[in-house]
Amino acid sequence: MRNVLFITDPQNDFCDASRGSLSLPHAGEDCRTIRDMLERGVEFFDAVVVSMDMHAEQSVFHDVFWLENGKPVSGVGTIDRGNIDGFHPKNPAYEPFIPRDAIRRGRFGIDIWPVHCVIGTWGNAINDDVREALHGWSFATGKYVEYLFKGMNPFREEYSVFASNRDRIASLLLGDAASGGCREDTTVYFCGEAASHCVYYTIRDACGNLEPSDVGRVRFRLISNCASYVPGFEHTEKRYDEFDPAFFGCVRYDTVAHAIFEEKRK
Repeated sequence: MRNVLFITDPQNDFCDASRGSLSLPHAGEDCRTIRDMLERGVEFFDAVVVSMDMHAEQSVFHDVFWLENGKPVSGVGTIDRGNIDGFHPKNPAYEPFIPRDAIRRGRFGIDIWPVHCVIGTWGNAINDDVREALHGWSFATGKYVEYLFKGMNPFREEYSVFASNRDRIASLLLGDAASGGCREDTTVYFCGEAASHCVYYTIRDACGNLEPSDVGRVRFRLISNCASYVPGFEHTEKRYDEFDPAFFGCVRYDTVAHAIFEEKRK
């Protein structure tokens, strides 16, 4: 059995309560739990994968990109079919990249967030607790941590790291062997930020790559006490019920027993 730990976006802007531009209330605690789990599970985890937001300041999902009815935008919001005509890029040169017709037809919207995880900034860096645990795991095992980047296209939202790394799903998560395409029995443990957005969409894309023959050989597990929800989006927990229980389930890391236990879905 191969065990993979997948840590989603454990970056300062999400995890530091005092300075993070998009910090989540319990993300710092999540990071400390991840550190404990990884330090005590050096031999348990055969591979560790980390996704990271890598953004430009001016991106369609950042508030500073937009003017709403000629006025600056600030904070969290959504551009959809009901308000798209009032939103325009601050820089008119970017107007051709806005899919207005698709948004007017209700095909999708654009979520707006405060500027976060800008490449090269403190907010983009990995939380200290997680970073130290990653270094420790790598030094102890002699294996490298696999880092996957997302969000570098300023005109496209990428909650799922596999939106631009789809070819890596099989090799990283499903245990495809180098020859013959034979998959090892694999459990992938997902955690990180945020359970309402990037964690969910990453798991959704990974589940979409599964086949009926993978039943019994591949399991995806969300570590529920290592993944927080964006405030106001707690209701999105119900979306995890859409995943096939033959592949997906929830677990909890017990910080006293230092073990991972299955938990029943509500």
